[in-house]
Amino acid sequence: MILIVTAFVLSFLLRFDFHIPADMQALFFQGIYVILIVKPLVFLSSGLYRSLWRYASLHDAIAIFKVVTISSIISVFTIMYVRHFAPYPRSIFLLDWFLLFFLVSSSRLVWRIYREMYLMPRAGTGKRTLLVGAGHAGSNLVKEIRSQSGTLFNVVGFVDDNPIKKGMRLHGVPILGTTERLKAIIRKYRVEEVIIAIPSASGKVLKKIVNFCEESKVSFKTLPSTLPNRTVVNFVVLLRANACT
Repeated sequence: MILIVTAFVLSFLLRFDFHIPADMQALFFQGIYVILIVKPLVFLSSGLYRSLWRYASLHDAIAIFKVVTISSIISVFTIMYVRHFAPYPRSIFLLDWFLLFFLVSSSRLVWRIYREMYLMPRAGTGKRTLLVGAGHAGSNLVKEIRSQSGTLFNVVGFVDDNPIKKGMRLHGVPILGTTERLKAIIRKYRVEEVIIAIPSASGKVLKKIVNFCEESKVSFKTLPSTLPNRTVVNFVVLLRANACT
């Protein structure tokens, strides 16, 4: 409700250069009364507050866009009906829609940024870990590792067979090179643990990677090839359990 009122007040202030004329104050208060009844009801009935803010995503932004648009359309028709369709500055409705969408979206984005920067485990703790495979499984794995409190792994980088990915980043983690340079990368970055996150890799490829790890004398683990999305979570939990025992 604070954001709803803020957006409407700002729309009036921007429309009239931060000084609402005396003859417009009645319109202002009429609008406030309407939006404080209509918009909260639309927001509550939409199910928007059943989403977890910590996992805010593009899907949530689309949902916010729909809810803000519907609530604004209903508010416009209600205000016009209350005023018996007397003239009302149309730019205020557009400003109000834009500002409300921006404020509601930003509130969720700011919470997610705060959570990932300050509440989630910071890099620098745990074993220096290298992930093999900068694909879908590797992406899920690094996110799951970071979401665990008291993480056992400090992910220093990825290696991937695709040379185009070298020098790029995945969730802020650098892709250091290809698997052909695995031994050199392990030595350079003082890697203590290697996790192979290529569920679709052939036995020949896996054997080559395992040989590199054995020659470099570092421990290694392999992400199971079945049910990749669900297995990532179970895999990290299993690693933590093994470390505790």
